[in-house]
Amino acid sequence: MMMLQFFCASGDFTRRLVDYTANSKFASPTSGPTTKGVSSNLGLVTRSLKREFGLKFIYCWHGLPGYWGGVSPESPVMKRLKPRVMPANPTPGVLEIEPSMAWGPGALGGIGIPEDAEELYQMMHSYLASQGVDGVKVDCQAGIGLLPCSEGTPSKSAKYHYALEDSVKRHFPGNHIINCMCHDSLNFYRFVDSAVARACDDFYPRDKASHKTHIANSAYNSLFLSALVQPDWDMFQSEHPANVLHAAARAVSGAAIYVSDKPGNHNFDLLKRLVLPDGTVLRANLPGRPTVDSVFRDVMRDGKSLLKVWNRNNCSGIVGVFNVQGSSWDRQLRRFQLHDPQPPRLTATVLPRDAGHSASEGRLRSPEGRSVVAHCSISGSTYTAAEAAEGVPVSLGSGGAEIVTFAEQYQRDGVEFAPVGLTGMLNPGGAVVGVRSMSQGGRVHFSVTFRGCGAFTAVASRGPQCVHLVTGGDGGGIEEIELAARAGPKGVVVVDVPQLPAMRGELLFSFGVDQ
Repeated sequence: MMMLQFFCASGDFTRRLVDYTANSKFASPTSGPTTKGVSSNLGLVTRSLKREFGLKFIYCWHGLPGYWGGVSPESPVMKRLKPRVMPANPTPGVLEIEPSMAWGPGALGGIGIPEDAEELYQMMHSYLASQGVDGVKVDCQAGIGLLPCSEGTPSKSAKYHYALEDSVKRHFPGNHIINCMCHDSLNFYRFVDSAVARACDDFYPRDKASHKTHIANSAYNSLFLSALVQPDWDMFQSEHPANVLHAAARAVSGAAIYVSDKPGNHNFDLLKRLVLPDGTVLRANLPGRPTVDSVFRDVMRDGKSLLKVWNRNNCSGIVGVFNVQGSSWDRQLRRFQLHDPQPPRLTATVLPRDAGHSASEGRLRSPEGRSVVAHCSISGSTYTAAEAAEGVPVSLGSGGAEIVTFAEQYQRDGVEFAPVGLTGMLNPGGAVVGVRSMSQGGRVHFSVTFRGCGAFTAVASRGPQCVHLVTGGDGGGIEEIELAARAGPKGVVVVDVPQLPAMRGELLFSFGVDQ
């Protein structure tokens, strides 16, 4: 009884859903936690958010059973669902991994389970959709599998998830659902339409020991989860001691990027390295996963290994490198633990093959057979094709991060050209949409279609005669603007791309050729 009282007083895990409509805190855009006794107007709030902040989508959170503790059988509004409070009864296998489930809130306080899951989701989702909500994040999914039932827990979990997806399809067309706490095979293997699932535990801003583990768990879980879904690496805070570690991980994750910043407490310099002015991101093409040489390393505890996570853009590969040594989940203490308060600085060599490039004719090349140059997003270092083939050395202190971009090198009439991308961004190569080359009038031209704005970096075997920004098309007039090119060491060429209305355009690099 004392343990149950503790859970009731210290958190939300024993609470049950008493109404599917919003409460007084959502009466208006100016309402807050202390607002009481006023009719809600969630639609007014969502319209205000979209209008004031230019939001395209607003999601709401709920649990698979409605709320953490399910649905309240005492609520007049929810009685029509005929909910029954049932105690969770974890299997021996679950208890071996997580013994505390035997005395958790679900086991001691029970979960209110509605008789008809379809009606529960119909009630919630039809209301939310009518109020301008565009999707849902559905949490505590594995809890359903802990409840004993006559038809068997796999059947019950399947019934709930199929009802959930049917409702999402009806009320939030476009598959607007994020699955969460769903790694139980009873849930995971029931995804029919769901495309996104969280890969990790929560982001715990106050738990210093959790942040490195968050990155490692996200990467290794994605190795499995990515076979069926797009893994979601959860939120982080831009103004936080571990902000660069988290931001770099999100940049190579291939997942959505979102933050849980306290209003007014933001690191805009860091956010601008992840998000373009129009609110879009330079998302990599694949789910981020550990490199081959990281798969069987204990990157949190062996004291010698850096975690490497690879991904691909249209014209480049990327490898995120992280020093996540020193903290991990302690199974005996049942918490994140700093087992080494001063983990050492570690060094690794990042090779093109780590990003999916292969060896061909003695040189490391892209899947299309091209050589690659390298650029480091944090340090700003650039490496020629010959240097990149030997490997990029990365040295990181505890909690440090680096992102290495391997940009494909294109050749035409003796000119070598590699577009790295927007080097002010953590994933610069995500800005390069495509590259084509042509010879005309004694010149070689490399045309780069791109997204974004800012400093665009390329590496070339000789300096360009000119660089033009080409905008327009698609029925409008074509406009060419000459941009000033700055030369750097190792063939680096940098041009400043202005912010365009469409946030995309074409860069035309023109080179003279030897006669």
